[in-house]
Amino acid sequence: MARPYRIQFPGACYHVQIRFSSDARAFRDEKDYARFISMLADAAKKHEVVVYAFCLLKRDAELVVQTPRANLSLFLQGLQTGYARYHHQKYRFEGPLVRDRFRSKVVEAPRCLLPLTRSVHVRAIQTSTVRRLDKAGRRKWLTAYKWSSYRTHIGQGKPLAMIDTRGIQSALKEPLAARARAYKAYCEACLGASDKAFAQLMKASPIALGSDAFIAKLKQQHTSFVKGRKPAHFQVYGHRKKGLSATKILQVLARELDVDRQVFFEQRRRVMYRPIASYILYRFGNLSQDEIAKVLKLNTGAAVSVQMKRIQQVLKDDRKLAAQVSRIEKALST
Repeated sequence: MARPYRIQFPGACYHVQIRFSSDARAFRDEKDYARFISMLADAAKKHEVVVYAFCLLKRDAELVVQTPRANLSLFLQGLQTGYARYHHQKYRFEGPLVRDRFRSKVVEAPRCLLPLTRSVHVRAIQTSTVRRLDKAGRRKWLTAYKWSSYRTHIGQGKPLAMIDTRGIQSALKEPLAARARAYKAYCEACLGASDKAFAQLMKASPIALGSDAFIAKLKQQHTSFVKGRKPAHFQVYGHRKKGLSATKILQVLARELDVDRQVFFEQRRRVMYRPIASYILYRFGNLSQDEIAKVLKLNTGAAVSVQMKRIQQVLKDDRKLAAQVSRIEKALST
């Protein structure tokens, strides 16, 4: 059976599964998990993707996202490629990191967001070791698990800025101040037994998740696409949205930072011009790391990754520089 086309349209919500190769060991230590989450935040910001939930396990990752710009494939291509490059460089691993193309279903939102995010979050307790624990032990494990968005939704630990909790918790009837606690209780309610009704809904269609009417509509539009009668608001795999030209971006950078453009092509210690240029070109030029490397005369795309990681670390502590970068972003957004 041929695999279904990837349906994309502005504002679409998706359940995404990324399956890693069994030989790759995608996450070998805490730094790997943290790096993937950091890259997810960067990719979401660049592509203006709303992240509702995620859960990372050793062999796979699940996401619940919304794409106002109809760019799911472009968003995930950049995320997977960036992390694969990091993983290959760190572990000298040869071969594909991701087992096959990512799986995705269009989700009826907001109708299905609440049970879907619960399903994603409780994946953290689905390992054979955790399943042997009693309900109290599984509750403790779920609350302590750091590599999902669950702790942000229940108001524990340092919140992840990229996670949109309002879109999920708005489905709860409790007052705003009590919704985090209510979401926690909602998720813990299925620790003793699975949500069979939702599990059945998940199996109903390979392309959509929602009511019978929603699934029927998506199937009809998918069939029209396959037959060549593509609905006007649908696209498959999408096309890279053209970003600003590298020349214009560097001109704005030079003007706002009051420097000569040449500084962006020179390697200088303790100077942030090149890292800032790498970050801004990635964000507003819609360029890959390899393309940015050519613009800035760096050796490889991996060098660009190092530059962007460097600037992100510095921006957390340097308020003056953060204000400059914010001003540059505003100048390029107008």
